[in-house]
Amino acid sequence: MKKCFVLLVLVAQSFSLPAQDMPKQNVDALIALVDGGKADDVIQQMMPIAQSTSRSPSERGRAWTLIGFALKEDNKFAPAQRAYEQALQLFNEAGVRDQDYAAALDYFAALYMAVGDPASARPMLLESIDIEKTTQKHLDLAGMYTDLAGVSIAQRKYRDAATELKLATAEAQLGSAKNKKLQLDIDSTSGWLASATGRTGEAVADYTRGLETCRQEYGETHPFTGWSYLLVGNAKAVNGDLKGALTSMQVGLNLLKNTVGANNVRYLTGEIAYSKLLDQSGSHTEAERVRLDAEQSLRAVYGGQCFNCSVSVSSLRAK
Repeated sequence: MKKCFVLLVLVAQSFSLPAQDMPKQNVDALIALVDGGKADDVIQQMMPIAQSTSRSPSERGRAWTLIGFALKEDNKFAPAQRAYEQALQLFNEAGVRDQDYAAALDYFAALYMAVGDPASARPMLLESIDIEKTTQKHLDLAGMYTDLAGVSIAQRKYRDAATELKLATAEAQLGSAKNKKLQLDIDSTSGWLASATGRTGEAVADYTRGLETCRQEYGETHPFTGWSYLLVGNAKAVNGDLKGALTSMQVGLNLLKNTVGANNVRYLTGEIAYSKLLDQSGSHTEAERVRLDAEQSLRAVYGGQCFNCSVSVSSLRAK
């Protein structure tokens, strides 16, 4: 198993499909449903559009992209891949190389990150960025640069990641409005980079900023806030604050259990990270029990399809 699914990182980026016939507020509402653990509801709403012969290829492609996202968040990786392939095929048939196509590539890249394949994610993100540059959609471009930084971190290309985060920040500043979700992405990815390069104090600061953004944006009872507590706890542990780390982890795990349940991948990944802290604190028997239970549950959740999948910046985005 890959180092407790590589690294505890979360982001909460909004879906970026511009669709004339699928208003952004509707897309945001569907994303919120998935975030709240109702992926099946989104699939049921989008499937008639995706399969309709009376809809345009672009509209069907957008629907398949949303279905792919919902399936990926529901840990159904092979069906999610097929959904994204359907979306790209429809866009190709329509001769579309616009923001919709770029978004589908971006979300497909997030799936590759979820299954621990950053090498396949990179060319998709690079293509999506090239398309997005022509649209002057600075906030969307900032999100894609942040995604690319996550890929670079996963591939240990830390200088590239630092450059990409600078580009993300610059594009975010050019945006017409401030976006707290995007800032959460950037802070979380910055924390990941700081942690990966041994700057543990900076990692704590970055993740703490992300947590505060989550609390302001989503409140104290949202899964993203719970996950952010885990990120802070993990960073505190690496920085030598074991007591503070255990406290943050406990808060985060309780919040996740009460919102998305004990069979959620984020919760189970947090349990494995928490078991490591228990072991460090001397509670070896309890640590072993928590770890074994979580690993067994993860095998059941993944159904044998991808137990070595990685929980990374891109894989836990709302995309």
